Amino acid sequence: MLQLTVRGIHHVPGYVPGAGHHQAENVSTAVGCPGGDITCMRSVNYTTLMTIGSEVASNYSYQLQPWADGDIVADTYEAQLYQKNFNSSGPLVISHERHDKSQSSSSVTSAADIAAELQMYFRAITDDVVEEILKLYPASHYANAGYRLSDICQGLDMTGKNLALTQALHNETWNAIYWYSTYSTVPANGLTSSSSSSVNVTVARTMQKYLLSFVLTGNPNTLWPNDKIYWPKNGNATNTINFNTTMSITFDDLANDKSLFWNKALWY
Repeated sequence: MLQLTVRGIHHVPGYVPGAGHHQAENVSTAVGCPGGDITCMRSVNYTTLMTIGSEVASNYSYQLQPWADGDIVADTYEAQLYQKNFNSSGPLVISHERHDKSQSSSSVTSAADIAAELQMYFRAITDDVVEEILKLYPASHYANAGYRLSDICQGLDMTGKNLALTQALHNETWNAIYWYSTYSTVPANGLTSSSSSSVNVTVARTMQKYLLSFVLTGNPNTLWPNDKIYWPKNGNATNTINFNTTMSITFDDLANDKSLFWNKALWY
């Protein structure tokens, strides 16, 4: 099959709360296929499968899906990346907001509340995995438990997914972070709570030159090289462009223990 796109710009990956392998196993066990053997599942009458699936789902007050490993259907794009089920070799520009998840929930006030939230997303998560997550995001780094959970969700929703993408494309990507430090309220932990949308015009126009150069040539550096700093392709420690009121090349926001943790596709 031919590659359908020559190049692309990917901005902030999507988010689907789910329950991982546990949901698929609930359904497969209920239809007489413990462990989810695919041959056994294919022998199940379709009506029976749909009925049991609805009955299992109705037991919960939130969305449940076979989230990322895709034993039955890989319903999120990182699952397709893990399985090499995609039709593109890049290049790609990947960007995300440094603090896309920036709100502190008033209902989350303790580590126990964070654990309960994680159990909602990943029904089969075990206590030792929760402890591993809490160690990766130590309480001392945050003003309160709500901001701590927000940063955990940032890793799950944003940087973890972008790491999967850039690795699948063998680093044929240029990565960017935008952080609107022009916000009027920035707590000590760096997570914003203001609704300001101020943008520096000079920086915005410079970023447009990068993107237009990429669209026209496949490389954000080719056109107008004297108007902007050189943006390295992913693959070394300092490769990510960071822009707010200024622009700079900073350390890779994806190559860290947190992003690697969220790419353990089968741990839940």
